[in-house]
Amino acid sequence: MLLSLGVAWLCAAQPQTATQKVVLENEFVRVVELRVPPGVFEARHSHARGVTIALSAYDNEMTDYPAGTVTRRHTKFGEVRW
Repeated sequence: MLLSLGVAWLCAAQPQTATQKVVLENEFVRVVELRVPPGVFEARHSHARGVTIALSAYDNEMTDYPAGTVTRRHTKFGEVRW
């Protein structure tokens, strides 16, 4: 019984991370599936150019560097941004 509780504790302690998978890529477009569990932060990054299409509704918080401005936003299913 003690062993099974220890294993459950170890599994629960594993950190969740964002995952990315390239779904389609050619000379015109690259489609990336991005999954970010609630409460998980993506590493600091930038977007040179691109279009995003939300395949699910979500809330997010972005910090603009170097100003440090925080923006909170809700994105609806099907919303497109460029």
